[in-house]
Amino acid sequence: MAWPFIKCVTENLTEAEISFGKFHVMKMLGDAIDKTRRAEARPEIKVSRHVSLNNEQILSECEQKPA
Repeated sequence: MAWPFIKCVTENLTEAEISFGKFHVMKMLGDAIDKTRRAEARPEIKVSRHVSLNNEQILSECEQKPA
């Protein structure tokens, strides 16, 4: 559920209990996992793309893959 909804309910309906549906919980979990996966995979993609797009002759020693 959205934080504005939670805030409104807790401020105006002090006796109410908020329940979350399984769908919304699983969607939030899936979004968090996807965001983490993308953040972890991104640097490796940039490095491999950089190496593959450049000629080995112009790469510095630290950019070249060890044999």
